[in-house]
Amino acid sequence: MPSPLFMTATELAAAYRAHKLSPVEVLEAVIDRAAGVQEALNPFALIDAAAARDAAEASHARLRDNQALSVLDGVPVAMKDNVQVKGQPRRHGSRMYEHAAPEAEDAPVPATLRAAGAVMWSRTTMPDLGWKALNDSPLYGLTGNPWNPKLSPGGSSGGSAVAVMTGCGPLASGGDGGGSIRVPAAWCGAVGIKGTTGRVPTLFEAATATLVSNGPLARSVLDAAHYMAITCRPDPRDPITGALQLPDFVAACGAGVAGLRIALSRTIGFAEAGRDAHCLDQAAKVLRDAGATVVEAEPPLWHAEAAFAAMWHSAHALSLADTPADRMVLADPGLVDSARQGWRLDPGTDRKAQMEANKLMRALIGFFAGSGTSPGFDLMLCPMMPVAPLTSGHGLDTPDCVKYPNWWDWTNFTWPFNMTRSPGASVPWGVHADGLPSAVQLIAPHFREDTVFRAAAVLEAAQPVVVPPAWA
Repeated sequence: MPSPLFMTATELAAAYRAHKLSPVEVLEAVIDRAAGVQEALNPFALIDAAAARDAAEASHARLRDNQALSVLDGVPVAMKDNVQVKGQPRRHGSRMYEHAAPEAEDAPVPATLRAAGAVMWSRTTMPDLGWKALNDSPLYGLTGNPWNPKLSPGGSSGGSAVAVMTGCGPLASGGDGGGSIRVPAAWCGAVGIKGTTGRVPTLFEAATATLVSNGPLARSVLDAAHYMAITCRPDPRDPITGALQLPDFVAACGAGVAGLRIALSRTIGFAEAGRDAHCLDQAAKVLRDAGATVVEAEPPLWHAEAAFAAMWHSAHALSLADTPADRMVLADPGLVDSARQGWRLDPGTDRKAQMEANKLMRALIGFFAGSGTSPGFDLMLCPMMPVAPLTSGHGLDTPDCVKYPNWWDWTNFTWPFNMTRSPGASVPWGVHADGLPSAVQLIAPHFREDTVFRAAAVLEAAQPVVVPPAWA
């Protein structure tokens, strides 16, 4: 039997059912591994060993009696530091919340995971209030990339990506407001799924709520599908999800891509593919060989950076609006600068930016839907990251301050799809000549995460996830 540290959630569930492993021994192995990973890479904000052991014992009793609650019963799942988990403090990666009290109840995502028997054993690091696509913060310091600890894992769900790629559980939660699941997935070699905005129940309490989608970081497309199948279940605190049909994401992983029309976009209308451009043709060939029709086509999108920046700065201006000066000095200076830029905006600027986001969304809807002269597309294959992982360090936010003055200048393939609220995925695509992971991106029409899973599983079969050698 392989080490439980690198078994997928699906494999762990099978071993539990066969009584070859128990959730208790798997949890202990993960906690033991996490100690070394934390010392080397610093991906954990908290390891809640006592509560996790209680959950693992309860899961073991259910599995012993063949009463598993779900495929994730007994599976260790790490939670990002801004997720509201009952009994744990939620610090948002921020010194402003360093002394936060334990939460009184679960938000929808941990509530559904808890009901499914998952063992939420830790919290993962993130930048201050998730304000950027890297993963350092004044509270937790630097988090290193498992492929090279001197490099950033990406953010803001960087700790989650590091956890799954170093064998600290097969799944971790993420949130994506401008690329915060997909960037660390790409830079660490993980599978990262961004759901349609509104697909996963949420409390809509973040100032970035119109941009943020929830989803998993994983080492397996099928594991990600199981996570989404559970966390997309309706929650009475979010009336939107109760009206949504929930496709069978797990079945989609085995459905293949025969008959799908896929647009191969190299620029999404305005961006440079950069480092991983060569991956697109390879991935397109795999999809064609599997029966999909892949057509080169660019969506009618445009460089809406100013609108995204306005929305982003306005959100952080709201987040810090009532923060006393003695607390604000504890915040990341970059976050404060973003908020200040938001405070200087005309009150109507954010609304105009929201309107531009809606126009961008309608343009992409039309591209997928097609017209009388075009049959449209079921999916789009496009670049993921134009640059390699950056050096990790406070204030080291760009590989080229002229070409990429802001973090959203080197994430041109992520934030547009937060503005359009589209589902998507970062899918690993082997290892680049520089020895670091490569990835491609899949984007689908709204609420068609099942189509993303169909194609992601086909791509994964051709290019399986590669574990960082130092942690294999």
